[in-house]
Amino acid sequence: MGCTAHSRKPRPAQYRLEFDGGSTIAVRGRGLIGRYPVAAADKNVEHLVALADDTITMSRTHLEFDIGESGLWVRDCASTNGSQIEVDGHRTAMEPGLPVHAPSGYTIHMGGRRVKVLTILSHSAIDPQINWGVATHTGIVCETNQDAYCTTPTM
Repeated sequence: MGCTAHSRKPRPAQYRLEFDGGSTIAVRGRGLIGRYPVAAADKNVEHLVALADDTITMSRTHLEFDIGESGLWVRDCASTNGSQIEVDGHRTAMEPGLPVHAPSGYTIHMGGRRVKVLTILSHSAIDPQINWGVATHTGIVCETNQDAYCTTPTM
């Protein structure tokens, strides 16, 4: 008796942003970063990240990010002091309003703050709508799995 391999559709990369203060967020959609970020009424925004720090200059809504077909992108929102993207120690100024691809390993500079882009290596999510489940195991004595289960539709 053999094992059947189930083909799984490759999951798109998932990202997290690690801020220089040590906090992180898992990117689940569009977001804004700034001193007091505000989303336009016509934009669906999942994350509003406030980086309040009286010692640095940062725009109210400084940076926008989202996940597109080619991965994570960021866009400077015409901030006062601009944003830069760093790759292998080389910084490039971001042109306001233009999205820039930001793969894992890149660092985004906003004034005196830094945000590192990282890939989430694995995750699990459990749907709260689970009605039943099954788990089997060969055990320590048998070489093959002799467990069985049966289900019936819920009424």
